[in-house]
Amino acid sequence: GALRGYLESLTSSDADKYFSLGHECFNKKDYKGAIDDWTQAININPNYAKAYFNRGLARYHLGDKQSAIDDYTQAININPNYADTYYGRGLAHSELGDKQSAIDDYTQAININPNYADAYCNRGITRYELGDKQGAIDDYTQAININPNHADAYYNRGNAHSKLGDKQGAINDYTQAININPNHADAYYNRGNAHSKLGDKQGAINDYTQAININPNHADAYYNRGITRYELGDKQGAINDYTQAININTNDADAYCNRGITRSELGDKQGAIDDYTQAININPNYAGAYNNRGAAYSELGDNQSAIDDYTQAININPNYAGAYYNRGNAHSELGDNQSAIDDYQKAADIYKKEGNETKYRDAIRQIHNLRC
Repeated sequence: GALRGYLESLTSSDADKYFSLGHECFNKKDYKGAIDDWTQAININPNYAKAYFNRGLARYHLGDKQSAIDDYTQAININPNYADTYYGRGLAHSELGDKQSAIDDYTQAININPNYADAYCNRGITRYELGDKQGAIDDYTQAININPNHADAYYNRGNAHSKLGDKQGAINDYTQAININPNHADAYYNRGNAHSKLGDKQGAINDYTQAININPNHADAYYNRGITRYELGDKQGAINDYTQAININTNDADAYCNRGITRSELGDKQGAIDDYTQAININPNYAGAYNNRGAAYSELGDNQSAIDDYTQAININPNYAGAYYNRGNAHSELGDNQSAIDDYQKAADIYKKEGNETKYRDAIRQIHNLRC
């Protein structure tokens, strides 16, 4: 009774004081303190829409997305024309995986405020995630029309153009994003990917390097720069980049595998085997790493270990023509011609099914040579 009497004696100006105190806590990133203050404001004035909205924002920052949604909903019930509340609820819905509800909320925010660039941008992101790439592009374009300096809208539109196969359109958008925000590492990285796809390998390397300069822990930029350097024949440079990618992300099986391939081509078969083994330890279902390790063992003259690895690759992927072919080679080296013929035949059958005439004829030729 005493508490209720106290609350009844408080006025809306007291609610405003708690609201202001909540803001001070929020600005200091004291989200729990902010929630306490805004809760007090709501207790005094149960129709304080902004207090619900701000408490939702603080809960969102603390990772409690469902409670944030509950608060945003309360704010909307009190004030249905508060665009930011719909926008905030859309973000929370999206992060909880309810993409359609997120789109509905962003749409409401746009209906209330047709110049809400961020709502267009985030609706575009959500449409993109649901597979509607063209719808996403339309939304990003609207965001850009409203705010020509919206770097994220250009960046995301670039991603959508890229997914739809328009690499040049993607490059144009990434370039705009970079012009607005010269420290947009991912825009450099993705522009590098687009340059690479269009055959501009040096342009790709330049972009990956910029991404790394901005973010020295950009493992993917090191990894892709390694691939591009390899394609340009700079194998030692590729190894250096794969090593950097591994230093940043020790569980990157592909980086180990690619470094193994490159080491093998430079004659370091044991180093290659070590890398393939690491890739397999990280991903025990990595058929390509087993096949590649088998090839390295074979080149070191250890055909039995090679056969074991090729067999593992085939167990993981029963349609791995290259592993059958390589196992055929190893059986042949050990003088087991019948096993070799069986493997070459299996490889030939798969190559034919895949429409790879050159490799099909090669496998048939191997069978013919063993039978003659």
